[in-house]
Amino acid sequence: MATKKKQTAPRIAVEQDKGISKTVVVVNAATTQVCLAHIKSAEALTVIDSLEGFEGADSLVRDLRTVKKQINDQRLNATRPIDALKKSIMAAAKELTDPLEAQEKRLGGLILGYQREQERLAEQARQEALRKAQEETVAGASIGGPINDFDDGVCDGELPAPDYTPAPPVVKSTSVTTRMVEILVIDDLTYVPHRITCPGSDGPIDLLAPIETNIKAVLKTGITIPGVRIVKEERQVGRG
Repeated sequence: MATKKKQTAPRIAVEQDKGISKTVVVVNAATTQVCLAHIKSAEALTVIDSLEGFEGADSLVRDLRTVKKQINDQRLNATRPIDALKKSIMAAAKELTDPLEAQEKRLGGLILGYQREQERLAEQARQEALRKAQEETVAGASIGGPINDFDDGVCDGELPAPDYTPAPPVVKSTSVTTRMVEILVIDDLTYVPHRITCPGSDGPIDLLAPIETNIKAVLKTGITIPGVRIVKEERQVGRG
């Protein structure tokens, strides 16, 4: 009676060459031969048409599962230490990077706060400069003198029409209605004459007192005043 040859268990090993810092996976020749032999046997079985064929296929399936389990066991034996080492390395790195990240965020907040404060101060300075310029303009008007290098304006009827923004069509709604409003836009107050004389007026019109009312009234006559203009804007109004 022939003795059944004992199969060599599959073996997978991980070898690390520290000299060149690389890991090599080694599968021994016996493991490869065992796998190839079982694969070849399985490929040869294409039809089960007898009890003997059924028993052979059943035995082959059990052999395939056994070899597969042996290979997976060897794989886990090799990878579990690596997984544990990876976790240790990540934990050690996290202990160092977490404080670094916290300081990065803290300094980022300080930088952002400084930038916002500088923007606020710049805007505050701009508003203060604008306020002083307006105060100087009003002061110049109060003493009756010109507030710029222009002579008092005179309406002679030959000045070009003001630059009006055309009104867009009004959109109707059941709950909201729209209407056009005229808004005085002051591009540069230093260009506005102190006084202007229009045909039919009793005398010079002071454009700066009150500034919006008088300038609007003159612009509506078709006279152009340097530094200012009227635009029309559509606004929505809810129906009560």
